[in-house]
Formats: sequence, structure tokens, C-alpha cells
Amino acid sequence: SGPPTCGLMGNCVTGAPHGQQVAKNGMQIARPPKKVSDPWEESGASSTAPRKDAQILAAVAAQLRRLTQEQPYLDPAGSHDFHPLQGWVQQCHDSLQLKRHVDAEEALRRALTGLVAELGQLRAAFKRFDAEGLGKIDSDSLRHLCAYTGWDVEELAVLDVGRGEVTLQEFLLFVGRMGGTQQLFDRCRPRSTASLEDVCNFEALSTGMRVRAHFYLEGQKSSSWREAQVLAVGVCEQAVGTSTGVLLEFGLGYAHSGAACAGRGWRARQVVPATWILSGFEDAEPVAALRELGILDDQQAAWPMTIEASELQTLRQLACCQRAALRLVRAQATSSHEREIANCRTRFQKLGFGDEELQAVLTWVRDLAPVVVHVRLDCVGHLLESEEFLRSPFESVALQGGASSSLPRRLEHSLFGGCYDNAKPFERCKYGTLNIMNDVRGDCDARRHEDSYLVLKDLRSCISVTATDAEGVLGPGVATLERYAHALAQCEHGELRRLVDVAMAAVAPEKVGCPAACGGRWDSLQLLRGPSEDPMA
Repeated sequence: SGPPTCGLMGNCVTGAPHGQQVAKNGMQIARPPKKVSDPWEESGASSTAPRKDAQILAAVAAQLRRLTQEQPYLDPAGSHDFHPLQGWVQQCHDSLQLKRHVDAEEALRRALTGLVAELGQLRAAFKRFDAEGLGKIDSDSLRHLCAYTGWDVEELAVLDVGRGEVTLQEFLLFVGRMGGTQQLFDRCRPRSTASLEDVCNFEALSTGMRVRAHFYLEGQKSSSWREAQVLAVGVCEQAVGTSTGVLLEFGLGYAHSGAACAGRGWRARQVVPATWILSGFEDAEPVAALRELGILDDQQAAWPMTIEASELQTLRQLACCQRAALRLVRAQATSSHEREIANCRTRFQKLGFGDEELQAVLTWVRDLAPVVVHVRLDCVGHLLESEEFLRSPFESVALQGGASSSLPRRLEHSLFGGCYDNAKPFERCKYGTLNIMNDVRGDCDARRHEDSYLVLKDLRSCISVTATDAEGVLGPGVATLERYAHALAQCEHGELRRLVDVAMAAVAPEKVGCPAACGGRWDSLQLLRGPSEDPMA
């Protein structure tokens, strides 16, 4: 028996990495995507439009040349190693050849956004080990940097050319030439899994692992634990006696209640006995996955408190191409979200709402709005007994013996910068719907084709989402559930008012009454969740 044929649901097409579902906004939007305005058309100089367009194309071409000169690894023609941002550089070049300045500007903006995000993270990681701010680190600090980022020290060892130090610019250029941070993660993952060279057998500890451990406080063992990162194992230190200890960097969070430094920021490196470490080995893989998604340092400390442990384990199952796609989407979505959040706040104020309503909407989208996939149970219900996975369009077509369409390939290439170009069919995007209006019937557009749906769980951090069908969305329109302000900007006033009602009812039901559209009675409002977090309540 074949898989459920629910990969592409009519026009409900959006992209989301992993064998996890993606979401299209469940709002009733029956309008074409907004046209990107041309500033030269708005000036009224229609007779000079060709000349102005040529000037824009020349300016973009100059910026592209400067980018590839400063970062030569981004030029697909001049680099042997694949870099995720090369896809957008190539799109910019192709658009320039076709004299499509709007597409060329957008592709260049996406490439620059991704580059700024990656270089910012690399600089932040480098700065942690450049204590004196000299723009260079020694060989020992380089090894600690590798442990902190989760990379294999062998990859960056070639940077040490005998001087005993590595500069920031050498570090940034080397990582870029290696294919970016994602490629380094891909290279070191098989070795770190297969090799036990740097593993402490007694506690099953490895460099880069995130742990909870006791620490030295005034020369004595602390009474509470603190989060730390393993920088090295098997380190000899007089303080731990004749046995070897573990070099930890503390300061990833606040000390546990009861400690003398509880509630205060504190950072230190200490060699402690392995028996002082409390956490288990299984914590390392989700943390490594968070690193690959671009979530480092203090951001990681909050993630276990905001998402379920089962969802953290889902991150372990992401393939290399899926993690690379999510990393790029997060960088783009963060930039677009931060650029649009002030406009959203102003718009909410004009509609009579405040920050409380805006935060309620963002919280609703991030934590509670159901992610669903519509199905025809009369057609595929019997297959659910044997089929374990929702299939991608490529898998569905292949299993049915047909030829795959080029449309999904072009769509995913445009949205994810080529991360899925060489992916296996099983690793490609799955498609679903974000039921943002909490309608008990599901999404109105998808309902035209399938009248039943499944509610999905443990995948909210693996989702990318668009406010309209993904076929009509440029890169900046791709959001994540935690970076969603630019998607809200595409909603009409009436949609925002209804969304505020739904979000406030779920997040702060005691502060709102029943919407007038329901006659003032909550029992007449059909919600999937309502005030409850249980999707079946």
C-alpha cells in the first residue's frame, strides 16, 4: 500500500524543512501577493524608467562584484566548495542577466542578510576566547573555540601556520571557504559519532557537550549546580588530586537557587572532577542540533524551558540539508521580523490595541496555533494503519510511478537558497497549514479539497511559514513561528481584529469577553483549543 496522498494540498503550498510539516497561514486570504513597488515608477518619471532601471542594475551589479571580491567563496564560479548563500548569489547574477532589477535586489539582500547573520555569530564566538580584544587567539584558545562551537579541532588546525595564533579575519575567511558553519558541522558530525578519542568513558562526556555541574566556590564544592560547556576532558589539575578532571566553562545561565551567586551573572573556567557533573550524555545531541540552527550560548539556556523535551529530541532527527535550510530561514526571518515589528506596533495602536495584544498574537502563533495537515479520510484513512510518515510531493510522485514536476523544485530552491537541491525525496519539505484562526473546521482553503485534518505536534521549532501560498512569496515573506511580525504585516485590518480575539482568548481569557460576533456567548464560538492547550479539549 502507498503513502497518504496529502503532500500538496491544492493551493496550500508553503515550505518547511525536515520530514516535518510546514504551514500556510490559515486566514481567508483570496488576494494576489502584494506587488513590490518600483520607486522610479512612483516618481512619475515614466519616460526615464529604462534609464533609471539601468542605473539600479548597474548599482546592484557593483555591489555583487564587491561582495564576491571580499567573500570569494560566495561566487559559485570561483569556489569549489558549496556554500548555502551561493544559491542567492547565483539568483542575483541570473536576474541581472535578465535585467530584472527587483529580483536582483531581493536576491542580493537575502545573500547579505545571511552573511551578516553568520559572520555575527562567528565574531561572537571568536570574541569569547579573545579576552584582550586583540583580534587574535592562540592555539589553546582555538581548541576551546572548537569545543564551544561543536566543531572538530582537526578542521581548524590548518589555521595554525606556525605563528601560534589565528586572527579573526583568517578565522572568518577559513570558515567561509570551508562552506560556512553548516559545512563544518556536517564534516565533524560523522567523526564525533564514530570516534571516542576525546571521550571520558567514566562519565561518557565529550567536548562541546552541555552539562549541569557543581563548581568551586571559595575552594570548596558548591552546594548547587550550574550550566556549563565541556571544553576538554582528561585534564590534569592539582586541585582535583591525582586523577584527571574536566575543563568546563560556566556562565551559560544563572546559578541554581541556593547558591551564593544565584541570580547573578557569572562566568569562569574551572577544572572539576568528573563526578561533579550531573547531566546525562543524551543532552548533547539536541544541543548540537541547536548550534547548527544558529542558536548558541545564552539563547540555548532558554530553549529547554520554552519547548518540550520531545520537541528537542525532534531536532536530533533533522538531516543536514534540513538544518541548513532552517538556519538560513531563521536568519532571514529574524532580520525581517526586527525590521517590521515597530510597524506592527504602530498598526496595532491605530486599531485600538496595545503591546499586550501584539504580544498575545505573537505568543499564540509561537506556542499554541495548531499545525494541521488536511486529508481525505475516505481515501487515505486505511493507509494510516501502515504508513508512518507524511510524504513529500517528490515521494508521492515517485511511489506512484510518475515524473516529478519542476515547480516544487523551483519553489524550494527560491525559498531555501538551494539547500534542498541535492536532498533525498524523504528529506524534502512537507506541506501543511497553520490554523491561525483556530477554526474547528481547519483551514478554509484546504477544506475545499480535504474535509478532515490531523493535528501535528513536536515540530514547532522545525517549521517555516508564509502568510500566503508559498508560490507567491518572496524570501523575506518566509517566517518562523517565533519570528512572525513580517507575516502579520500582510494581514488585512479585519483579519488582525479576529486574530486578536482568538489570541487573547487563548493566552489571557480572563481579560477578554466573548466577541460580539458570537452573541456574547463562549459556548457558541467553535474553537479547536479555546482557553485550553489541549488540542482535543
